[in-house]
Amino acid sequence: MNTVILVVLNLITSWAVATQGGSIQFIKDSQVPVEIQAKIIEEIQQRCPSVFSATEVQTSVKIVQVDQGVQDTYFSTELSANTKGNKNSKIIQLRVQSVEWAVSHPDIEQFEVLWISSATESVCN
Repeated sequence: MNTVILVVLNLITSWAVATQGGSIQFIKDSQVPVEIQAKIIEEIQQRCPSVFSATEVQTSVKIVQVDQGVQDTYFSTELSANTKGNKNSKIIQLRVQSVEWAVSHPDIEQFEVLWISSATESVCN
């Protein structure tokens, strides 16, 4: 019985956070792997408190040969974001640089968000 109550409370809390904090969405066939999408969402929520919602506009991919066929994959993602404000919400562009490292090692994160920026305003830390 306690487990059922905890599951229901967790679902209610998750729903409240999702609706209160807006959403960050990626296009249907995004080139960004789901693991990196999750990290981008987490990083935007942490680093960009004034961003209410965002949608992927485009992503370019750059593959860098590291050594003997091993390659790192870099993703440059542009998102259209809405900032939250009382009367003056704005639409801004966010740029996110992320990478899938070729290294497979338990002490190294394989997927990483390198930086997030906005050309028009400093909305992210």
